[in-house]
Amino acid sequence: MTCRRLTQSLLTRLAAARHAGVPWKTLAAELGYADWHTLAGAASRHRELVVRRYRRVNREAVVRLAAAGLTRPAIAKRLGCSRSSVDKACRQLGLTTAGCHSPANRLRGRAVQRDWRTGQRIAAARMGWPQAEWLSEAKILQVLYDAGPIGTSEVTRRVGYQVNTVRYRLRGLMARGLVVRDGRCPRVGEGTAEWRWRLLAERWAAG
Repeated sequence: MTCRRLTQSLLTRLAAARHAGVPWKTLAAELGYADWHTLAGAASRHRELVVRRYRRVNREAVVRLAAAGLTRPAIAKRLGCSRSSVDKACRQLGLTTAGCHSPANRLRGRAVQRDWRTGQRIAAARMGWPQAEWLSEAKILQVLYDAGPIGTSEVTRRVGYQVNTVRYRLRGLMARGLVVRDGRCPRVGEGTAEWRWRLLAERWAAG
């Protein structure tokens, strides 16, 4: 079947379909292209058809990994997201990563990281937890303050973070003597018994 020429009206239709999430394979079948790669290649010359989708990433993790010296591809691999998502987060934060060799860029990146860390500590102190180094730690401490000793999965559900982030923060809080393991939670069904956590830190007046 003969491939249709990309007229302006067809480009407008393709742009609307792409931004609505219609895959190239479906559009190629409708337009008579035997191979959807041919259509995608022809359309790539038109900027209005390029759809970039960014996954929201944990900015706190991006700042921490950048401070540890990881490059943007390495950060993307560690967080399980695309390089473009990390690039967007770095642009919004004004953050530089490993591979930026300009001394001015390195100094600016370090200043952004210090400001971010300071902002996290200020926010944690306003919640009544100046002992916390990150806002996520303060939220975990507040959950344990309100709920008493609870398991890791319940902490995760209440704070709304990924379970690996919660486990990492709980280990850090335990190392600084702010929380302690209080035995194991009863096993439910075939699930694995998990640690129960108890708060040791004292809450200060919020504000």
